[in-house]
Amino acid sequence: MNINRNAFLMALGSAMIPWGFASAQESLSLPRPLTKVGRISDSEENLTNSTVVAQRPVLAVDQRPEAFRRNSMSLTADKSSEVTAPAEFEANVPPPSFQSVGFATIADHSLETASEPFHPIPETAPMPLPGEASTVSGNGCLAEVCNSDDLCSANQLGGRFFPGNPSGLGWVETDALLWWGPRSSTPELVLGGPRGSLPNALLLGGVDSLGGDMTPGLRTDFGLWLDDCQSVGVGGRAFGLFSGPTDYRFASSGETLALSYFNSSTGLYDLYLLAFDTLGQGVDTGSVEVTSDTDFISADAYGKFLLAKNGSARADLLGGYTFARFDDSLGIHTRSVNGITDTVPDGTVRETADAFALQNTFHGGLIGFTTEVKGGRFALATLGKVAIGSMQQAGQISGRTVVTAPGSSPVVTSGGVYAQSSNSGTLDRDVVSFLPEAGVKLRYCFNPSLSFNVGYTFLCLPDVVMAGSLIDTDIDVAGIGSGSPVRPAPRFENSSYYLHGIDLGLSLQF
Repeated sequence: MNINRNAFLMALGSAMIPWGFASAQESLSLPRPLTKVGRISDSEENLTNSTVVAQRPVLAVDQRPEAFRRNSMSLTADKSSEVTAPAEFEANVPPPSFQSVGFATIADHSLETASEPFHPIPETAPMPLPGEASTVSGNGCLAEVCNSDDLCSANQLGGRFFPGNPSGLGWVETDALLWWGPRSSTPELVLGGPRGSLPNALLLGGVDSLGGDMTPGLRTDFGLWLDDCQSVGVGGRAFGLFSGPTDYRFASSGETLALSYFNSSTGLYDLYLLAFDTLGQGVDTGSVEVTSDTDFISADAYGKFLLAKNGSARADLLGGYTFARFDDSLGIHTRSVNGITDTVPDGTVRETADAFALQNTFHGGLIGFTTEVKGGRFALATLGKVAIGSMQQAGQISGRTVVTAPGSSPVVTSGGVYAQSSNSGTLDRDVVSFLPEAGVKLRYCFNPSLSFNVGYTFLCLPDVVMAGSLIDTDIDVAGIGSGSPVRPAPRFENSSYYLHGIDLGLSLQF
C-alpha cells in the first residue's frame, strides 16, 4: 500500500495541533471548555459523580471580572476530568447552573466567606420588545398602565434613542391658519348697463356672490397632564380668523348704475337709479360700495383622558366646554349727484347707508377623540369632536339717508334703500345647534420636545344667520312716502357655513 508521505505528515501535524493548544492551556491554568452546559442532576448519586467532558479547546482569554472568576471553579491541578460536587450540595442546597460563557463555570460554594459572600454570575436581563411596557416604569407608574416609550420622545428618532420621559407633562401648540369659507349669497343688488339704456347686467348679488377668499388666523392649544402616566390632563384652546372687510365698489360717470328691488306698491320690479345719462336732458353720476366682513373666534376648555396606549400609538377621550362666535356684516353705501333737469336742483348729493349685522354666539358641551401614531421622527395625529348646545342669533338692521343740496345743510332721515322703519331694529332668537370639527396633522420631530406640524381642519356651523339673508328687496314705496311702510319685512333665515384650510405650526412639550 502506497502512502503519500506529505499527506501523512500533514495529517499528523493536524492531529498534534489540539494537543499543543491543550498543553498551552494547562500551563496557563485556564479552565477547560465544556461540550455542553446544564444543571447538575438533582439526584445525590449524580452529584457525586458528575463528569465534565472536554471539548475541542478554544483559544481565548477569560476577561471576566475578578469576582466572577473567584466564583468559578477551575479544574484541579491534576487535570482530572472528574469533578466532585462541593459538600454543601449534601445539605439539600439547590444545585447551581452552568453558564454558557465559553468555559467551564461551576459555582463553588466553598469560596463563600462571611466577608465575601457568594455572588453568582448574573444572567442578562431580558430586553423588552418594541411596544412593550417596561416592567419598571421610569416615572413611578404601573407597568401595565404607563409606557415609558413615549410618543415622539423616548423612542427611536432617526437612529437615536431618547430614554426616560423627556417630553414632560405640559404642552403648547401654535398654528398659523390659512382657511377658506364658502361664498355667501345675497339678493340681486347692483345692476349695470350701457349709457342711455336700462340695466342689462347683474354686477353684484345672487347665489355665491360674496366672500370665498382665503382668511388668515391663529390657533393656540395648551395643557398639562395631571399624572406621570399622562392618562388624565386638562387643556384649553383658542383660535380666531380675522379677515378684515372686503369692498366691492362700482362707479359711473354716465353708464347706467342702479340697485334692484321689487316695488310691492305696484307689483313690478323697479330701479333705484344712481347714475344715468338721459342723452339730452342731463346726466346723473353715482357710485355704490358694498362692504362684507366675516369674523370667527372660538375657545375650548377640556379634559383629556387616556383610552388606549402602546409604544407607537395612543387614543384619548375629550370632554369639556366650547364657546364660538361667528359675526357677519354687510353694508351698502350709495352716492348720487343729480345732473338731470328736474325738480331737484342740479348738484344735489343724495347718500344712503344700509347696515346688516349678525352675531351668532354658541355655548355648549363638547365630546371627541384624539389619536396619535408615531413612526421614527414622524407622527400622525387626528382630531374628531362635536359640540352640542345653544346658538344665540342676534341681528341688527339700520339705515339712513343724507341729502345735501347746493348751499344748504345736510338733511338726515332714517331709512336707507333696503333698511326702512318696517324692518329696522334688533332681531334675536335661540336655537339648538351643534358644531362638528375634524382635523388631521402630520408632525416632524426635531427632538423629543419640539416638532413641526402641517395639517388640515374642517369646521362646520350648520345653524347660523348670514347678513345677506336679512335683506328683503320687496319695498313698499308708497308706504315709505306716507311714513308707514309694510315692506321690507324682517327676515331671519338659518343657513350653513363651514371653514376649512391648512394649519402650519410648532408643538412644544415641556
